[in-house]
Amino acid sequence: MSLPQAILFDMDGTLTDSEKIWFSAETEVFHDLGHELDAEEAKKVIGMAITDSTVFLAELIGNEVTPKEIQTRLLDKVQEIAARDGLPWRPGAVELLQLTHKLGIPTALVTSSFRSFAQYALDKAPTGTLTVVVTGDVVPYGKPHPAPYLMAAAELGVDIKQCLAFEDSIPGLTSAYRSGAKAIGVPFQIQLPQFDGAIYVDSLDDIDEEFLRTVFA
Repeated sequence: MSLPQAILFDMDGTLTDSEKIWFSAETEVFHDLGHELDAEEAKKVIGMAITDSTVFLAELIGNEVTPKEIQTRLLDKVQEIAARDGLPWRPGAVELLQLTHKLGIPTALVTSSFRSFAQYALDKAPTGTLTVVVTGDVVPYGKPHPAPYLMAAAELGVDIKQCLAFEDSIPGLTSAYRSGAKAIGVPFQIQLPQFDGAIYVDSLDDIDEEFLRTVFA
């Protein structure tokens, strides 16, 4: 059976365990502004484009600061944490990237994070993988809009309907599904919507060559 033309990966929470970095940054920024961030409220911005999440976060503290100011503070803080602690991989992520390279399947990173933050993951990714990068600071519309995934497929020169897209968030899985890709949900911190035709796996550890060859069957 044939392989996917390409595989498109979300970053935060899917390839990397970096949602906790975002939560730490959000918590510190809120504290610096004299507020405490509720963990359940923080979950609501998982996977959002930062331009949308910062509007939500500004509303939580009564619009005492602008979304743009929160965005600047958050981007500075996540990069500070990543530079200090690194970006840990999710289970099975490196092995799956190595498998795609072995099988000759091109891969792309499709993330709501900005390129400056995504670079910490790209620097550690297996050689020859994630050759196309679509980040939140280059797309006209962020997730849950399908634009990020459509852009990645176009840059790779492949048919989006013959691509797999791995996601762990509601906005991300919605974006992947709407793009026409075969959406693969990998639940992590939140429950994912159930889309007709999408596939749900417990971990990237579950993905092997047989899965990749039969997923469109």
